[in-house]
Amino acid sequence: MKLVVTCNAQAAAPISIGQGTPVRPTSVLVVGATGTLGRQVVRRALDEGYDVRCLVRPRPAPADFLRDWGATVVNADLSKPETIPATLVGVHTVIDCATGRPEEPIRTVDWEGKVALIQCAKAMGIQKYVFYSIHNCDKHPEVPLMEIKYCTEKFIQDTGLDYTIIRLCGFMQPLTQTLSPSRRPADFVAGVLSGVAPRACFGSGKRHDLGPADIPMGVC
Repeated sequence: MKLVVTCNAQAAAPISIGQGTPVRPTSVLVVGATGTLGRQVVRRALDEGYDVRCLVRPRPAPADFLRDWGATVVNADLSKPETIPATLVGVHTVIDCATGRPEEPIRTVDWEGKVALIQCAKAMGIQKYVFYSIHNCDKHPEVPLMEIKYCTEKFIQDTGLDYTIIRLCGFMQPLTQTLSPSRRPADFVAGVLSGVAPRACFGSGKRHDLGPADIPMGVC
């Protein structure tokens, strides 16, 4: 059966909320912080001097390495929307690196969970949303994850959030040691956070795909 996803943000229409407490521009929340990509983003953001909070699912083995690096770890689960709002308090920028586990239904985290996260970010006045997507996801609706990534892109755009979308190509960890330090995925986030949009991103009306010529096919 073909996976069908409706791409709209009607449920995430602008919400009137009062003026909240100002937050520091250096305050970021990394979602999917224990993953291959997420942990690299966390490490780079810490190195750049950002106050990093990591959204991590409750797990038997705590993510102590994130705390050891200097990040704050908060427990939440995208499949349980009621756990999300508390993680966003005091956050300026959300960096979304998350994806579902192989054993999970693809909709659970990558669509339903992301919709809940984006809606919360909009309602709570998050000032920037950075989303990692997939290169050419708009061209392959027959691939469920790529279809969902593209739908998530459109959903973010429809909310009115200030966003940056980064389309990554494939990850090949064996090539990690050959990567130039200036060409890794986390470097693109460093530019986004500092206000210098890399050419492989799109947001605020500008769009460029991230392809093999823009970033090597591997992460650490």
